[in-house]
Amino acid sequence: CPELRTFALQSPYSITLTIVNFDAPWQQLTTLQFHTQILAYECLDIVRRCTSLQECDVSISIMSSRALQRITELSRCPIVLPSLHTLQIQFSDSENDNFMFLRALRLPGLRKFQPVLLELSGWLVHPTPWSLSVLQSVLCNTIQELDLSKFPIHESMSGTLARMSNVGILWLSDDSPGIMHALGEGTIAPRLTTLHLCYVESLDSLFDILEARVSAARANSGVTALVNVTIRDRCDDPKDGARLLALTEAGMKIDFRSDPLW
Repeated sequence: CPELRTFALQSPYSITLTIVNFDAPWQQLTTLQFHTQILAYECLDIVRRCTSLQECDVSISIMSSRALQRITELSRCPIVLPSLHTLQIQFSDSENDNFMFLRALRLPGLRKFQPVLLELSGWLVHPTPWSLSVLQSVLCNTIQELDLSKFPIHESMSGTLARMSNVGILWLSDDSPGIMHALGEGTIAPRLTTLHLCYVESLDSLFDILEARVSAARANSGVTALVNVTIRDRCDDPKDGARLLALTEAGMKIDFRSDPLW
């Protein structure tokens, strides 16, 4: 198949597939989608062959100690994917943290990154001690869109996020106070123009942050003004409509949605 550019595989997530022996023209693929559980080291073996890859969306199964040893061996010879610009990786919460998979990759052109953390009952709500290492493993200034809408965030991520200075579009699962405060000051994502929030505890507290961002952008040429803010779910309604109006007049579009599929 000389014209094949996209390879997609789908099966129930309860099934872990073995695909390393699939006969496919891996080197000519630009898009790889594994919507099923794939053994991490097998996925790396395939990704290594996809030298033209531009978009990758994979789901990694929980690693056994044997698989962890194998993936550690693979990570000693990093896989360089110079054309990859979009990466979505879905994995489970386990002691054998799957950031080892990410550490095996070198992605100099990565622009969009979405880690998705799952547990058996659904999306993992509470942060895990090692979720910070997932971000650190792909830390690069090329990332322009960071989607943490299905990934638990916590205060210790502030330093890592601050080093991703070119992020212009940011998705957050909630309004973590420390991270939101840094966003308001512009010490995190100084070039941010679009912010998507899955959940907001207090709109008035959010308005404090957004007003601080407006002030930071006016006072500091290195901080970009927020243009678009989208809120999917919230606990309350704004108590002061004048604040919302003032933010709108400052050039900020604030959109309230109720879309569970965004």
